[in-house]
Amino acid sequence: MRAVLLALIAASISGCAFFAPLPKKIWLDQYNGLAQLPDPGTRLNVLAQVTESAAYDGDAAAVKRFLKDFRGDPRHDDLAAKCAQRLVGKSLPDAEAVADLIDDPARRAETLVKIRPKVEEPMSDDASLVSPKR
Repeated sequence: MRAVLLALIAASISGCAFFAPLPKKIWLDQYNGLAQLPDPGTRLNVLAQVTESAAYDGDAAAVKRFLKDFRGDPRHDDLAAKCAQRLVGKSLPDAEAVADLIDDPARRAETLVKIRPKVEEPMSDDASLVSPKR
């Protein structure tokens, strides 16, 4: 028992990928407070605002967790795309991970193109672009 506990502590300290990051407490508190709202539609509207706020804050763990509540809802893909675009300023890998949650393949590809840095094309070696020497 003691060895297992020590292994778990060591793995969490070393940043083992087995342990997913948790949302910040502020977002969890707001999420848990949503249970007090009796209307499911209102609850999802408020959750959408909380999810976008978490994205502005750069908390990808909260965004991914809260997007699960929107599965099957028409707002899911729009919200995921907005959050991915908000997260890109904080962490490109997190933004890409959120964009990967978009169900519609075309919308997912469009969002990934928007958030990924543009690669500039190299200058052409075409001799016609070089002015002749005089």
